[in-house]
Amino acid sequence: MPDDDRSDAKDDTKPSSSPLRRTMKASTTNDPWSITSALGADKLWADGFSGSGVKIGVFDTGLREGHPHFRNVRERTNWTNEPTLNDGLGHGTFVAGVIASQSQCLGFAPDADVHVFRVFTNKQMSCTSWFLDAFNYAIYTRINILNLSIGGPDFLDRPFVDKVLEMSANNIIVVSAIGNDGPLYGTLNNPADQMDVIGVGGITRQDRLAHFSSRGMTTWELPDGYGRVKPDVVTYGKDIVGSRMQTGCRPLSGTSVASPVVAGAVTLLASVVPEEERWDVLNPASMKQVLVESSKRLKGANVFEQGTGKLDLVRAYDVIANYRAHASVVPATMDLTDCPYMWPYCAQPMYFDAMPTIVNFTVLNPLGVAGVIESTPVWIEDGDDDNNGNINNDDGGDDGESSDDPIRINDIDESDHLIVPEFTYSESLWPWSGWLAVRLSVAHQVDRVVVVSGKFRFTVRSGNDRSEVVVPFRIRVIPTPPRERRVLWDQFHNLRYPSGYFPRDNLDAKIDVLDWNGDHPHTNFRDVFNHLRRTGLFLEVLGADFTCMDASRYGTLLIVDPEEEYFAEEVDKLFTDVTQRGLSVVVMADWYNLETMRKIKFFDDNTASWWTPVTGGSNIPALNDLLRPFGMAFGDRVFKGKAILGKATRLEHEQHGHRGQRRPRRRGGADPNKRYKAISVPYSSGSSIVEFPASGYLVSSPLKDITSGGSMQMMQVPFMGLYQAKSFPASLRMSTPPGRIVLYGDSNCLDMNHRGGPFCGHLLSSMIDFAAQRKLDPNLYPPSLQLKKAYRSSDIGRPDRPELNRMPQFSKVVRPGAWPQCSQRSRPVASLEENEDE
Repeated sequence: MPDDDRSDAKDDTKPSSSPLRRTMKASTTNDPWSITSALGADKLWADGFSGSGVKIGVFDTGLREGHPHFRNVRERTNWTNEPTLNDGLGHGTFVAGVIASQSQCLGFAPDADVHVFRVFTNKQMSCTSWFLDAFNYAIYTRINILNLSIGGPDFLDRPFVDKVLEMSANNIIVVSAIGNDGPLYGTLNNPADQMDVIGVGGITRQDRLAHFSSRGMTTWELPDGYGRVKPDVVTYGKDIVGSRMQTGCRPLSGTSVASPVVAGAVTLLASVVPEEERWDVLNPASMKQVLVESSKRLKGANVFEQGTGKLDLVRAYDVIANYRAHASVVPATMDLTDCPYMWPYCAQPMYFDAMPTIVNFTVLNPLGVAGVIESTPVWIEDGDDDNNGNINNDDGGDDGESSDDPIRINDIDESDHLIVPEFTYSESLWPWSGWLAVRLSVAHQVDRVVVVSGKFRFTVRSGNDRSEVVVPFRIRVIPTPPRERRVLWDQFHNLRYPSGYFPRDNLDAKIDVLDWNGDHPHTNFRDVFNHLRRTGLFLEVLGADFTCMDASRYGTLLIVDPEEEYFAEEVDKLFTDVTQRGLSVVVMADWYNLETMRKIKFFDDNTASWWTPVTGGSNIPALNDLLRPFGMAFGDRVFKGKAILGKATRLEHEQHGHRGQRRPRRRGGADPNKRYKAISVPYSSGSSIVEFPASGYLVSSPLKDITSGGSMQMMQVPFMGLYQAKSFPASLRMSTPPGRIVLYGDSNCLDMNHRGGPFCGHLLSSMIDFAAQRKLDPNLYPPSLQLKKAYRSSDIGRPDRPELNRMPQFSKVVRPGAWPQCSQRSRPVASLEENEDE
């Protein structure tokens, strides 16, 4: 087999389970296609532009000497521990060819100066230190544009992240692949998720989002904030033809292919600007503006899937030819009614006394490498004076009311204006960019649907240069839904990688072992959000601890896959909220077992250290502390199998229709209006219930014990409990009856990432029906399940915390000096230096 054919096979090598940065895996096809013709590069070539005078750096697997496809390979350098400059995989050669090949399979900028940086070995291994050295050399040699068809989930790798920022500060335009972890959400790779980097997703030739392309939002800002829009743009990344390792061409697919398409286009576009002024005009912000302002929106894809849209090289050519420096934001508008593009915002209207809706903008500042937002943005609703003596009535002006002054954050009359904005933003816009977040609340109740439109504006300053940014907005407001239709998602108690080793909830996920997708209803739990909205419920997100929660507003608190500890004040408050204020709670846990945690440790070559999980799939010891006042607890064994609810001669599965016949399934799971006699739900890696109070319903099913060192046998396992709480104290007469509690031992059927089965929408609906409205489906929960006395397992105990507990390194609760956000005193439930039974 020739060397270049051998490289084709190696492109499908599985990435390491270590949290290393990796080349994006590309897949091969046999269908050639000209990417340069598809995007119209020949128009720029005909006008005499071909990348001349532009220095493009390719960080990848290297390039062989004298490759016939390249006209201007100026330098090849090796930063790995292998003594070669050549490409032993073919990935780097392909990437370089898409950018600058001058024969056979043409690249975008054949006359560009190509600088090859070999940062991956033939085993696809790399280290942060190799990248840092290579980045420094790129700065030293004044590279103009740099392609990174690599990525990883660790946005807290500070040396790496800071060095990318330093490159941007030195006017290097960094283009990077957003990742090949689609169609899953919350899977953005670093450095493509950085504000200063052009993050690139992939589409098919039919202008549809490629299934492999990673999707947003960014998760840096969680739990109390909200993610930014990424990718920035998308382009063709499926079946793209590029150079083979020796000679000839081959097609590949992946965002590692889409990234050099954009890098090649950027290199070609840079050559359009006259050389004497080129790098005075072009910088990471101005080039990103050229791409996003000329992009074309795809039909059917939302902003966290496609960013601003598809790369349009010909339109970008027109934009760069007439470019004038100005500040801007991504996204450029805030139309929260625009579906499906502005999902999830457009999927749920705003209403009075809801958790704030947060929109997080990336601010682009091409005026200078450093800048500031001069003052708090000015908020103007339609009908307000725009501070120039003009009445702003652009769109839907009947919903606004006139005012002598524009609305400002500290100068809002809630009786006159419906939307209350709160702005926060970067103290400094460096390098070339920053963020601006607006938290939106509704000032007062409305009795009908209202659409509020207008704009907000602010000024960016760099030195003596200023630029005003105007952002139109459109927001739908509805009457506040009744309490039983409002569900509150606990985001505060979700922890994830980076930087601690928080393991996957599904132990069958052997390759991607890190829990890094955010655990948010707009990332890997997006099916939960969509399902609840389809069934008429409203989901809000709590980014603070329970002391900040007004329980009287909500029917159900949803606690899913929590890894965090709890303040003692939270435990006390939740007990009071349930027993005296009518709040109901649904808890969906995951596995926890100390021996299993030790078994799944791994050696990370990048840090040269062993990684052991901080906790299990969920922090069961902490959950048990939270549930102790109710007489409930989860156990320390791990189970999998099929959890069966109800009894019938014919079993209905979530993925099957009536009479067990296969039929087209709605996105998000089973028909929410269908009644089931029995359902079967995949139980991937869950805990069992070991304590539950009398009068509660306790559901059991045969499941396999997969605990490390366990029996590996089938056993009857209590996996779900439903309980009507009692008033406390019992003599207290409350106008609001007490709430209810639902426990379930495995959240994997809700998590779209590595779910291992269909979405359990009907199960979730049955839980919330009971929690919010005390509706109990007798088919699924017959009276025979009701306990006459309290249950306590005789053979499965409650788990302990590890003797060497590293949770204080990553926790917001048990770190030194931690305080509940809305309480006067602070103490975690248990000292993490000792086990709870001691």
